[in-house]
Amino acid sequence: MLLRRVAPYKTWDTIFKKCRTLVDPRDREPVFETLIRDINHRLEPLGFRIAQTVDGGIGPIDESQQDQVSDESGGGIYPRSQGERWMGLINTKVDNSAKLATELTPAELNFFRRVISRIIRAPNHRYCISLHEAIRSHTKIQGMKKGDAQNVLDVLVKKGWLSYVAGIYTLSIRAQLELDPYFEKTFDLEDLPPQCLKCKNIVMRGYKCPKDECRGALHVQCEAVWKRTQSKCSECKGKWSNETLIGQDAPDGLVLDTEEESEVEAKEEEEEEEEGTQQTQTQTQASKGKRRSTASSQKSQKKSRNREGPSQPRNGRTPASRRSSRYDKLLVLMKI
Repeated sequence: MLLRRVAPYKTWDTIFKKCRTLVDPRDREPVFETLIRDINHRLEPLGFRIAQTVDGGIGPIDESQQDQVSDESGGGIYPRSQGERWMGLINTKVDNSAKLATELTPAELNFFRRVISRIIRAPNHRYCISLHEAIRSHTKIQGMKKGDAQNVLDVLVKKGWLSYVAGIYTLSIRAQLELDPYFEKTFDLEDLPPQCLKCKNIVMRGYKCPKDECRGALHVQCEAVWKRTQSKCSECKGKWSNETLIGQDAPDGLVLDTEEESEVEAKEEEEEEEEGTQQTQTQTQASKGKRRSTASSQKSQKKSRNREGPSQPRNGRTPASRRSSRYDKLLVLMKI
């Protein structure tokens, strides 16, 4: 898990079963979830945790469209998307976005943060942007050209931070798991993706409560299980309906106009200024601490010299007080 970081739940479950068979082939007790809870209990003091979430799956999530989309091979049709469970090891004490600083230049990291901002703030809860919108995020970043932006996007997809399908960029499962603390620290509640009523993870593709002011939402897979026993939104207690979609399936008729685009850019610049201010304050505090340490060291050295007694003159000459004393003694001897 340290090497793969994020993988489907089925993969980890299969590995666990093989290991269990090697240890005791007769053991058939389903203890995988128990093992995960025990591991998390031991990892928490170290600042790590095994987290789980559900992806959006492949195929339509609108019930009216299910079984209507052919797959690419032409050999069948996609059933309604059910999604897949994923697991990954995340750091709970350190902002995982800081790790990107070792993989990207400051300009590239700034660009990625702008891409994240546009995805999170996409209109109508779509949580995705087009290739054109992603590349446009490089504007106002000094020293970055359009070609550079495309190269960074390719790197982010290759490293598993972004997903790119049919001209649309979305945040990958890895980004959703590892950057969740960054989302909460950076974005307002109204901009953040809603939490799933069942699994409590963020929903970037699925269903939302039909009430505009309610943040109740469900993944496709979670909704299939949840609605067996529930008919009302547990957030607002209103009647539940899966007609309001979240993610790229949501209506794309709402696009950012010039004024809204300016607001998004203003928020991005404000976030960058706040981050820059925090870095400056940290550097200033470190500098003050260094100066205090130097001053304290100098005081200690001075006290040490005072305890050792008067120091010898640097030029090797006898101090005036000593010369005067010797001169008086010489006069006394001459009188004798």
